[in-house]
Order: sequence, then C-alpha cells, then structure tokens
Amino acid sequence: MSSIPDPARNTAEELARLQSSESRMRATETAIRKILDNDSAIPGPLFLAHMTRELSAAIGADFTLIGELADPNCESIRTVSFFGEGRHQENFRYDLTHTPCEQVIGQEACCYPANAANLFPRDEGLQRMGIEGYIG
Repeated sequence: MSSIPDPARNTAEELARLQSSESRMRATETAIRKILDNDSAIPGPLFLAHMTRELSAAIGADFTLIGELADPNCESIRTVSFFGEGRHQENFRYDLTHTPCEQVIGQEACCYPANAANLFPRDEGLQRMGIEGYIG
C-alpha cells in the first residue's frame, strides 16, 4: 500500500467542502435578506434580538450573535445580541485573537461549515460551546 495521498480524492473532498461552504453562505445571506425585508420596521435593540433569533431558526444554528468592535485596535468584540440554547443570552465581550472572527474583521465574510473548534483550538468560546460551524 502506498502512503502517497490520492490527489483526485483530496480534490473531490476540497470541492465538496467549498460547495458546502458556498451553499451555507448563500442560505445565510438569503435568510438575512428575508429578515431585513420583512422585519426591518422593528425598532433598534428589539430588531437585533429578533434578528439573532430568526437567523438561528432559519439556518439551524445553535448560537447566533451580532457584535460590534469594542476597541479602536479591533482586538475585541462586544455582542449586542446573543441567542443560544433556545433563548436570548447575556451579552459579553471577547478577544478576537485566534478566533474565526479575527479572520473577518476588515476582510470578506468567511464560512467554516465544519470543524471550526478544531481549526481554532485556542478559541475558548468555540471549545466551551462545542461549536462546529462558523459563518461571519
């Protein structure tokens, strides 16, 4: 038996991962547009709470959050709405270092459809909550 990887298999696996990622990004974008189109008249903080709850339901996410940069150096996020475990949770602040969110700040959106906790082992929040996928 050869220990040389099969390039065709690796390419097929990578293609399937990319297609899954693109599909999840499109589904999330569609869900956000639908929520905005239907519910944008809800005022301020109530809208943010509504958005995280509806987005969680639309994409089947265990946790959804909306955050804002908490400092001028873009080193941390403060959540303005956090929905998880079927209810709204207390907002919190977290450091961006070694998190998927760090990859997004000032760049384009990204998607990790699986293994997010393994890809970011130093992200304590992902580890603690057992988060598998990430879209940001």
